[in-house]
Amino acid sequence: AASNSATAQTKAPDLEGSVDQILDSAGFIVSGKIVNLYAIRGEDGRPARAMQRYLQSEGNMVRCFAHDEAYQCFANGHDIAVHAVRLGWARTRQGAPPQYAAAEDEARRARVGVWSK
Repeated sequence: AASNSATAQTKAPDLEGSVDQILDSAGFIVSGKIVNLYAIRGEDGRPARAMQRYLQSEGNMVRCFAHDEAYQCFANGHDIAVHAVRLGWARTRQGAPPQYAAAEDEARRARVGVWSK
């Protein structure tokens, strides 16, 4: 096993490929494997469809790094979970890193997605 001391930028992704199927706005299938995005909770329905459109617009290719039981995934270098939370497609989990919490505050203030009600 490779050492964990390398940063995500230099490390090869644990999982890389095209998104086969969207489960919800924080979960999808990549190369036959279920990927749950780290630090966020997904939503069904409209947020999941928005996520699908976003990933398609980014070429449907993701690079994911294992993070406990979940993955931190990037599309064209952008953290997908941060994007999803910022647009109100998903909510952060307890103990999520500061950048996720900040994105959620932004979505809440803008009343977008799940915060629009």
